[in-house]
Amino acid sequence: MFGITNYYYASESQDNLMNIAGQVSEATKQTIKTHPFNSEFRIKDMINFYSDISGLDIFVVDNRENIVFACDNINIEQIKKIDSELVKDISDDQKYYIETGRFNGFYNITHYIVGAPVYTMPNAPASHIVFVSTPANNMRKMANDFSNYVFFCSLISLAIAFISIYILTKRFTTPIKQMNIVAKEYAKGNFDKKVPINSNDEIGQLAATLNDMSVSLHSLEQLRKGFVANVSHELRTPMTTISGFVDGIRDGTIPPEKQGFYLDLVSDEIKRMSRLVASLLDISKIESGDFVLNKSNFDICSLMGKAALNFEKECIEKGLDVEIILPEDGLMVQGDEDCIYRVIYNLIENAVKYSNEKGKIIIKTEESPKTAYISVYNTGKGIKKEDLPFVFERFYKSDKSRSLDVKSLGLGLYMVKSLISAHDEKIWVKSEYDSYAEFIFTIKKA
Repeated sequence: MFGITNYYYASESQDNLMNIAGQVSEATKQTIKTHPFNSEFRIKDMINFYSDISGLDIFVVDNRENIVFACDNINIEQIKKIDSELVKDISDDQKYYIETGRFNGFYNITHYIVGAPVYTMPNAPASHIVFVSTPANNMRKMANDFSNYVFFCSLISLAIAFISIYILTKRFTTPIKQMNIVAKEYAKGNFDKKVPINSNDEIGQLAATLNDMSVSLHSLEQLRKGFVANVSHELRTPMTTISGFVDGIRDGTIPPEKQGFYLDLVSDEIKRMSRLVASLLDISKIESGDFVLNKSNFDICSLMGKAALNFEKECIEKGLDVEIILPEDGLMVQGDEDCIYRVIYNLIENAVKYSNEKGKIIIKTEESPKTAYISVYNTGKGIKKEDLPFVFERFYKSDKSRSLDVKSLGLGLYMVKSLISAHDEKIWVKSEYDSYAEFIFTIKKA
């Protein structure tokens, strides 16, 4: 690096000397031309001016090898003539003279020297030669000083770079390490840990996403635990009942004349367990994406009438006023007919089940250009406002908000929601407690 710096400085100093020599040569020529009789003092002042501002030795030699002008730091009286051959070569070649040396003994130490001819007459030899020089050791010292300066600046720059890289690396690795620790806690099932958010950049956004994920995982874990607990309860209760009745029949606790009644109860519990398992299997298929819809075009009005007929007996027993409002020409829709039948059947079943005695049920359709709206309305206890967000969740039990049916599996509305979502449609509920409940879902028109 030091060799390159020295070469650079030598080249730069040569260019600088040539530039100064050229300027002084041109100024000398103009002074001689414009002031031929009193140019001596003007040239002397001009040479001292250039010498002072540049710190260089400057002197002028005539074509007889005599130094006729020089800056103040050169004593003309003590200097011999310049080599005649040197002066002749410069004058004849009409170009700069460049040397690194002692100038044929003119200097005691090595100098960088540049000579520039002065032509006052066209097509004539140079009348004067301007020499500009500077000690070579000065330039070497400057080059060494500059090299040292560059070296120390490089050290400082490297130190700053290493510190900056360390700080930046620490800034990135610290939150990543924290995320790694928290992720391991999540793997253990501990979702209470959170990643500190100390910035709004990508790392901070990643930390926020990880925290949001922990909330979601915590909710899913709670749902999983609740699901397992509810399924266990739903299976254990009928199994206990069945076991008790069967044991009672076998050991004679239940007399023969009542065994038929209790066997009917056992049959009901077995059917209930069968419905539970079937519902769980269907829900599992829907959630895993294995549930395949068999879509076709069908008349939903016909489907609604068929589903409503299944509850004629129950409606008569409760004295319900059932109003079915359907278009006379029917309403063709597109979807899985069996799935939509299950949805309508479940909604009407709930409406009948939770209607008050001598209450009212309204089953109707409305339509827009592309969508059919199916509504099932019933008077009765309705649903409390705080329970509305949960009616479509797994194992939402009617005895929580309606307290009329403690035998419900709590999977009906969840199944309804899943089937409607599988069609990319929507379902929602409107209710006023102690007044009514209305379920509405959409389906694409054919």
